[in-house]
Amino acid sequence: MKRILPCSLITLLLMTYTPIASADWWNDVKNNRVTSVTKAIAEGQDPNAFNQEGHTAIIYAAREQSKKSYMALVHNTKVDVNLANRYDETPLMYAAIMGDMDFAKALLNRGARVNKLGWTPLHYAAVKGKTEMVNYLLSQGALPNAPAPDGSSPLYSAVQFGSTATIKALLKGGADPYAINQAGKSAMDLAKEKKMSSVIKLFEQKH
Repeated sequence: MKRILPCSLITLLLMTYTPIASADWWNDVKNNRVTSVTKAIAEGQDPNAFNQEGHTAIIYAAREQSKKSYMALVHNTKVDVNLANRYDETPLMYAAIMGDMDFAKALLNRGARVNKLGWTPLHYAAVKGKTEMVNYLLSQGALPNAPAPDGSSPLYSAVQFGSTATIKALLKGGADPYAINQAGKSAMDLAKEKKMSSVIKLFEQKH
């Protein structure tokens, strides 16, 4: 006798099913074959499918530094610019950590969210000292004291990197050097540990 699946189970399977993209698709994305990438989407390829590493095409392109591909994908309306990979990283977080202003602006023009729970694009920009990106994200409403999963602020990340310019940008944007993380440590505490005298003076001016 042929077994019939319950309707609710069929619905669940459809909701969790993600089409598997071919190896050719991922190779085209990696190698900036924009014409092939665009054609594949037009013919039904899901640009929001995950690869075996858990990345969408736009994030995979960013990781591979395939700028032509990720810029083509960001302008394609079928691409979900807020879809995170399996590590909860969004395309804007990759734009931030790379310091790619063109990519970041294109993402925000498509409706990318500048704030999110956990690690944020501002954390990613700060931890690599991308000062221009930090200023841009702040101008777009990024929360200067957003807590990471461990409670650390973007300013704490900036102190870890050691960029005075980035630290100044965050302070100007409203970052609190005395905000503590879950370990009870603030950006000021970290600056003292690292013996960053000029940064300590900047923080003291905010007290």
